[in-house]
Amino acid sequence: MKQLVFALLIFINCQLATAQYTKLVDMNGVETGAYPYHAEFYYDGSYLYGTTSNGGLTGHGIIFRLKTDGTAFSKIVDFEEAITGNSPKSGLISDGTYLYGTTSSGGPLGGGVIFKVKPDGSDFILIHEFTGGDDGGNLKGKLFYDGTYLYGLSPYGGTNSAGMIYKLKPDGSEYAVIFSFDGEATGVTPNGALVSDGTYLYGMTVSGGTAFLGAAFKVKKDGTGFVKIMDMLDDPNGAFGYGSLIYDGTYLYGMTNNGGEENRGTIFKMLTDGSGYQKLLDFNSDNGAQPLGSLILDGTTLYGMAELGGPDNFGFVFQIQTDGSDYQQLVDFNGAENGSLPFGTLIMVNKALFGMTNSGGTSDAGVAFRYGEEEIPSAITSINNTSIEIMPNPNNGQFNLNIGNQFQDEKFTLVIYNTMGQKVYAANHFSSGKITLNHSKPGIYIAQINSAIGNYTTQLVIE
Repeated sequence: MKQLVFALLIFINCQLATAQYTKLVDMNGVETGAYPYHAEFYYDGSYLYGTTSNGGLTGHGIIFRLKTDGTAFSKIVDFEEAITGNSPKSGLISDGTYLYGTTSSGGPLGGGVIFKVKPDGSDFILIHEFTGGDDGGNLKGKLFYDGTYLYGLSPYGGTNSAGMIYKLKPDGSEYAVIFSFDGEATGVTPNGALVSDGTYLYGMTVSGGTAFLGAAFKVKKDGTGFVKIMDMLDDPNGAFGYGSLIYDGTYLYGMTNNGGEENRGTIFKMLTDGSGYQKLLDFNSDNGAQPLGSLILDGTTLYGMAELGGPDNFGFVFQIQTDGSDYQQLVDFNGAENGSLPFGTLIMVNKALFGMTNSGGTSDAGVAFRYGEEEIPSAITSINNTSIEIMPNPNNGQFNLNIGNQFQDEKFTLVIYNTMGQKVYAANHFSSGKITLNHSKPGIYIAQINSAIGNYTTQLVIE
């Protein structure tokens, strides 16, 4: 009887998860790209923007955009190996005018590029090129923008040929390598993206450190003050940090691809100095294996994807609380029907999760999907911008949002996204008043105001 009840609960949970899953795009090669790798959507209040590592007219990958309901798909860039770069393997960010990204190879020098392009695909510009040698290349992580400089990681290059951190301005000027990794002391092969608390940049390496299983680190934006805050040591705390850390103002959260009790990876948190370490989960034969992407945070709930695991061993979407409780598998990927092998990171828009898988779908070239049935409003400018004021703008993270008297009977939802498309603030049933963004960092943000009468999207600058 107990077995029957347990089986019934599993069936019900699977049905609920399936009911909330929507496949938005089947990747098919030329038209819609193929094989999103380390992919992550960027959302600007109107469109989701993504990359694929293959497909397109030349087979070297694309940039595309679509609405959150899956409509209005448009391929905005076809990469051409020697001209624009080859095989983007990271998500995009924005400064409010341009999208910024990287390729893992190609470009005039052959080792990959950093580029910017307008959201409609026009004005594509290479702002830096790599040879793939000591100057770096093979980029696989998203950029970080602090409002002045773009920062990124290269898994190769640098003084010791062990990887490096670089920065440059959005126009490509003032490019500089600010830190070179060296092995046991600092780590080797940095991967993923950097995150900042305003003073330090935080990240992970795939190798190096005391056990040569990777490390977590922090360093100031000028390259000084480097501190290795955690050595990955296999069974105790995991190994090989392929993704990025995230920061909630107090704790850093991350995942490892291997290590832990069954060598299938871990989820962990720690304070910014490396103290207070807590392992939240050991992935195992029952709950999945080998995450390659990063976590996202909504309140006290972390969301992520595991590359493997689930009934078909094709990976899944999961959630877990920040204290390690309430671990749940939300979507089991099964191949042709809903995708397989998610290598990237989710984003959340209005309580719905959006992501991509590296394979599966009708053409086995990956899918874009949504998890969540809440209605996702499309951003339309039916609210006149003269009726909405953000004062001051720029600001220090505290500002007044004033909505015109003609809309005094309306209730609004305010959502603010950072340049990586991650939600940093949300307020329901909002009218006019003072907003405080806790732990806000300098940079460009997107404020989206939604209501029954329409939506409005504008840029917010924090200095």
